[in-house]
Amino acid sequence: VDALGTRSTRLEQSDALRKLGHDLISIGADFERGLSYARRGYDLAREFGPHGLMHNTFPVMAALFHLGRWDELLPFVDEHVRAFRIEPALECQFVRDGPVLGALLLTLLGRTEEASELASLVGDPLSDTYTASAWQARYAAISGHPEIARTMSWDKALERRTYGPQHALVVVEALLALEDWAQLLSFLPHARVAVDGNALLAPVADRAEGLALLAGGDRSAAADLIQRSLQRFRELRTPWEEARTLEALGRVLPDAEAHAARRIALAIYEQLGVGLRPDRPSGSRS
Repeated sequence: VDALGTRSTRLEQSDALRKLGHDLISIGADFERGLSYARRGYDLAREFGPHGLMHNTFPVMAALFHLGRWDELLPFVDEHVRAFRIEPALECQFVRDGPVLGALLLTLLGRTEEASELASLVGDPLSDTYTASAWQARYAAISGHPEIARTMSWDKALERRTYGPQHALVVVEALLALEDWAQLLSFLPHARVAVDGNALLAPVADRAEGLALLAGGDRSAAADLIQRSLQRFRELRTPWEEARTLEALGRVLPDAEAHAARRIALAIYEQLGVGLRPDRPSGSRS
């Protein structure tokens, strides 16, 4: 990126910054660093029309989502959707996933009707599951349709393609929501092989395996895995994932420690503005 310098066009610079930012975010889970590059690409892209703008808003949106900077994210959602209405290039995943990420965020904020409206802009992913993105599948899982999420992501999660690790994360979350413990434990080795292509997948897999072991009665092993997951999410600075993991930890710790974990989780949710938490396994509400 730095080598491009003044000898390259602004479009070339913007594309390079976008690609680097996106890879740091989606593969390396280096959200702060990825955001810095993505923002530089976005600043250059404002002159390139709706499609070019959406190419560059999406990585910024993804980083802000993971970092829990949701107040900053909402204006980017609005900007992306305005551009999408002008040029709805559904064949481009960067374009298509903007409204979907916005829908996922609005779902978590409890604004489910608005979320459904945004998701509908890109059409029904079940009409062509082959092209359905991991963000579309994750929205399905978080909005209460984990079976649909599994359908959209299962085959792609097992493919040795760059998108495979993103879909593997969705499969883990979908199986967890379905409480399909046997299939989850069977799938986790495939997920762990894919962590080089999605660093966020490792702590997601640890948390899921911990909850599966808890369901099987192994509280001690479950606590170790969920604690490891929590530590990694904190290192990655992903507050929503941290809160979800603290909730899971509240199911395996002794009463006083469990209460403290749930209290911290609630404080994080309140700070984020979370109004709906539909992804928790049954029996986890307190």
